[in-house]
Amino acid sequence: MLRRAEAGAESFRVAPSNIMGTCPYCRRSAGLFRSAHPECKQQHEQACRRLYLLLSTCFRDKLSFRDQDDKIKQICREGYIDHQTLGSICARALDDAIRLFLYDGLISQEENDAVSAFIEYTGFPQSVLNVNHCMERLVQSQILQDIYEGRPPKCRITTNASLPFLLARDETMLWLYGSVTCYQLKTVVSQRSKGNSLPIQLARGLYYGLGGLESEAVETTQLQPVAHGMVCLSDKAFYFASSMKNMKLPYAELMTANAQAKGISLQAEGDGKPLLYFEGVDPWFCYNLIANLKP
Repeated sequence: MLRRAEAGAESFRVAPSNIMGTCPYCRRSAGLFRSAHPECKQQHEQACRRLYLLLSTCFRDKLSFRDQDDKIKQICREGYIDHQTLGSICARALDDAIRLFLYDGLISQEENDAVSAFIEYTGFPQSVLNVNHCMERLVQSQILQDIYEGRPPKCRITTNASLPFLLARDETMLWLYGSVTCYQLKTVVSQRSKGNSLPIQLARGLYYGLGGLESEAVETTQLQPVAHGMVCLSDKAFYFASSMKNMKLPYAELMTANAQAKGISLQAEGDGKPLLYFEGVDPWFCYNLIANLKP
């Protein structure tokens, strides 16, 4: 595996600079008051770009990562790429590949196999490769694929935590979000002066208004925070739970659902039902799930 093969690259770890600095790349003396050789730094940066482009090309052209193993290891040696940097480059390449796969729809089986082959080849754990949550998008795509093809969606996440949601026996939990802020669109009434009095100057800088002061009520709508808690998406409803407020929004009763930059806004049918905005959920996944599960 790539991770084991590159274990020896740990020696290229950055060291703090001192008066006679040691180059963190070649591990030789960098000279007086220098922390690194400029040529080594340039060689390292170029190697990082070359490695990223090679991995991206493998994803794009559906090449075998194992067939490129010798070239990958050569780039790491020549560019002083250590184990931590290698993991960061692999995570970035995987994240961009999954985003590209999702650009034209859901991930195909061939694309899913390419992702699995890459994960197996690198040998890096999920904590390294999922730093940008790209693997979560992969699982979410599989859930949506089940729905699009008419199969009952399955729960693909596991947790040992005690959850505050009570689902029906025939209901399936599909996804969880642990840090979500709920906002509600509320009407705020404020008083504004109509300004129709006649000012009379009594002295320099001192005025007196004739005709009295009149004001009018002005209504504005604002999104105001309600509570901070957890969200559960099932195959039947959108749940929110917190210490201050709990709610259940069945998909069948939703009138609107709009994906926003950092969350999703929902409004149930019926008079007086407020517009709710949930910040901290994936708008792409939530909207597509609700849109395809709403009866």
